[in-house]
Amino acid sequence: MGKKLTLQIAKKFLQDNEAVDLGEFISIADDAAAVLSKHEGPLVLDGLTELSAEIAAVLSKHEGPLSLDGLTELPAGTAQALAEHKDGIWLNGLTELSANTATALSALEGPLVLNGLTELSDAAAQALAELKGSLSLDGLTELPAEIATALSKHEGALFLNGLTELDDDLAEAFAEHKGDLSFKGLENISEEVATAFARHQDAGWGELDLNPMDKAVVIGMRRFEPGLFELELLNVQIAQNFLKWPNIVNLRRFTSINDAAAQALAGHEGRLFLDGLAELSVEIATALSAHEGSLWLTGLTELSANTAMALSKHKGPLVLDGLFELSVEIATVLSTHKGPLSLGGLTEISDEVAQALSKHYGPLRLTGLTSLSDTAAEALSKLDGEVELPSFEDEEADDEGE
Repeated sequence: MGKKLTLQIAKKFLQDNEAVDLGEFISIADDAAAVLSKHEGPLVLDGLTELSAEIAAVLSKHEGPLSLDGLTELPAGTAQALAEHKDGIWLNGLTELSANTATALSALEGPLVLNGLTELSDAAAQALAELKGSLSLDGLTELPAEIATALSKHEGALFLNGLTELDDDLAEAFAEHKGDLSFKGLENISEEVATAFARHQDAGWGELDLNPMDKAVVIGMRRFEPGLFELELLNVQIAQNFLKWPNIVNLRRFTSINDAAAQALAGHEGRLFLDGLAELSVEIATALSAHEGSLWLTGLTELSANTAMALSKHKGPLVLDGLFELSVEIATVLSTHKGPLSLGGLTEISDEVAQALSKHYGPLRLTGLTSLSDTAAEALSKLDGEVELPSFEDEEADDEGE
């Protein structure tokens, strides 16, 4: 007969955690469970081979991670009692999971670790997808399409480190997963899988954990192929993800933005790269103008006077290098902007535009100009701030040679 964890042993553990190895005990008394439930911190009861619903209900009051890796079976009633536990539960001894037990466990608010499972039914997967905390299923080495689709709908961190390969279609499903993803067991992912993972990162759904080689592939795609994974609408949820993880979410991918997202991004302290936007309404420009930091809008090729007026209120560097032409009207409006202004896409400006821009207060960047008249140069010299121009020395030398 195995050792039983008694009230006296439980009290001794509370007095000195290192004096007792709780993993030695295969059963536990009711009063001992009540005492241990008052322990604050990890509780490792991996020796237990059985657990009644009554004992589970008592242990669920414990605050801290609870490890029950010795259990090889878990009736739905016991699982329902354990689901009241507010922190993570480890059940790595389970090799099978019924749909009813999975449904009961899905009520958990903390992490659930089921790394002993080597297969999962469709019904169990759908139930686990409702879990509010992180879900670890590292024992799965294969993932049928139905299971992958179900798990991809789980909102929270998802660990599937036992998989060594992933079909392209399944990766597409996980690209929409709202939460961290861990696939450290994958080897030599395809371009299609890397593309799907990059979309997951760009949307800001969470962190991505792969083996170093594959992660480098995904990072490389995101960094060096800026137009490869274009997404359409930048909504408020993605904007909020960006505020939490600015180094993960790449805003350059989005070709449009709604009012709520623009208002959320205005609260970001730092650079905003919205270079995918080709159009900008007055309402969006007004919202973004409240942002304090550099604002990059190099995808804009034209501006209305009202939109330009809204952007001119922006307090910080304003980058509009996508503009290839500039009317006197728009130049006059933009000149009211106070702060660095970049118009590096302009290849030429009229004397009248130069005169209008000379009223600008702050640094002005015009590095795309291929020529500049003396009158325009004289006008820009009066600007209250540094003017960055290309060197026209080579052209002047050619003119002199002729």
